[in-house]
Amino acid sequence: MSYKESTALNGFFYGLDIKKLPEQFQELIDIMGLEDAYIFSKLFGGQCKYIPKSPKCFCVDINGSSVERLCQEFGGLSIDVPHAKSIDRQLRNREIISLLDRGKSRTEVAKIYNLGVRQVANIKKAVCK
Repeated sequence: MSYKESTALNGFFYGLDIKKLPEQFQELIDIMGLEDAYIFSKLFGGQCKYIPKSPKCFCVDINGSSVERLCQEFGGLSIDVPHAKSIDRQLRNREIISLLDRGKSRTEVAKIYNLGVRQVANIKKAVCK
């Protein structure tokens, strides 16, 4: 399943393979939507976050309906919020492939992303299977 919904960040998340994300992140996406789950994980990733029963007690600048659904699902519980690294990595890899397709060398791309040349080659190999 790839993300293709129409959102403000549609181009940012377009083509993201949700099945490659951790299960906990997929569950957050099902509840909140990709954009709000990403923002939530950027704010609280790696933390144990208490989710209040009432959305009014939740002080986060995220879509109100997403907060309501989150409180409905996990209200009164503390949840371990997953990091957004898995999404960030997919987005970075997509950018790397784009640069390589536009003629940049593996060495140039490796310098841009502070990676080894071999890692850039491995990313291209994995993405272009």
